[in-house]
Parts: sequence; C-alpha cells; structure tokens
Amino acid sequence: MDNTFVKKTFNLKSHAGNYDLSAKKSNWHAPEIAFGLSYQYIKPGEAILDLGIGTGLSSVLYHQAGLRIYGIDFSEKMLEVCAGKKMTVDLKQHDLLQAPYPYESNSINHAVCSGVFHVFKDLSVIFNEMQRILQNNGLFVFSVIDCDENESRAEIIKSHKFSNEQFTSYRYTYAEINELIQSHGFSLRASVVFEAIHVDRKTKLKMYLAQKD
Repeated sequence: MDNTFVKKTFNLKSHAGNYDLSAKKSNWHAPEIAFGLSYQYIKPGEAILDLGIGTGLSSVLYHQAGLRIYGIDFSEKMLEVCAGKKMTVDLKQHDLLQAPYPYESNSINHAVCSGVFHVFKDLSVIFNEMQRILQNNGLFVFSVIDCDENESRAEIIKSHKFSNEQFTSYRYTYAEINELIQSHGFSLRASVVFEAIHVDRKTKLKMYLAQKD
C-alpha cells in the first residue's frame, strides 16, 4: 500500500472499533449495491473472497445468503473486529499489493472489494491475482471512485479528523477499468454509479461486476 497515513489509521484500535458506526452514519451502501449486482449469479455453499475485508461489512449479505466467507486485509485491528462477528471461514493478514496472495490458483468462486481501491495507484497486482485465484465464471465485484477522462486521477486530501494529515486518493475512469477487466480475462457484466461520503465530502463512485471468462 502506497499511503502510509491510510495504513497507520486503519491499524488503530479506535478506528477499527468505530468503523461500522462511522460507515452507518455516512450512509455507506456499497455492500448492498455489490450484493444487488451479483446475487443472481451466486449460490449457497460457494466461496467468496473479500479483498480488504476490514470489519466484514461487504461480506454480511453474502454470509446471510449461505456463501463461505474468506477475508484478507493488512490491518490486524480490523481483522480482530471481523473475527468477532464469527461469519468467516478464514481470515488472513496480507497486503493486497504483495503477490502472490495466500490462496491456491482456481480455488475461490467469487471475490468482492468495496471502498478499498482508492488507496491504490495501480490495480494490476490485484487483477493479476484475481485472474489466478478465481475459478472460471467467477465474479469479481468491486467499487472505485469514478472520474471523467478530463479529471485528474490523483487527489490530495487532508483529513481533519486525524491531525490534518494528507493522503492521496486515486480515481479511475471507465476506460481504465474496462481495460483492466478485459486484459485480465474478465468480461464486464454490469456497473452502477452511486454516491457516498468520502472524507467528509460527497463523492461519485462506481460499482463494477466482472466475470472471469
């Protein structure tokens, strides 16, 4: 991960403990949107890998639908909160920029990632690993901060909540995401634009549903 501030913040016990409440207050609906895009393709008993699982918000509906939840995250504190919910089959502490991930090739049915990609300048490592780990016809549903072709991909944001420290937030155009999807052996099945509060500001995001060919 190339944002030291983000990594430090998400390793705080206080941040992990308050994360679910903060998400609720900010009307974070990405988990419901991800599930809504993918539910017609999933089956009880299948395995889904939650990338940057955090406290498990993106996995709740999949767990309730009968899927087996696997999670990976760099933050020990966030994983501790997630483990306390007792809905996962397996949790692993691992940085998403470090390949290979600790999973066998063609071993997982589906993957979900919400509210994570904005901290990464380059998503190629993640897509490489999803192409390797997911089974054929597996889903990869994920969100990005959306941007138009004429907008800057990188934005310096000051977090007033944490001593006015700055971090870089990355945005992705449709063309960039579509290129990543196609070049890694996936097909785009659906996408939807939605809004959410990102560091105290309303932000346009996009949820994508891709399927491994």
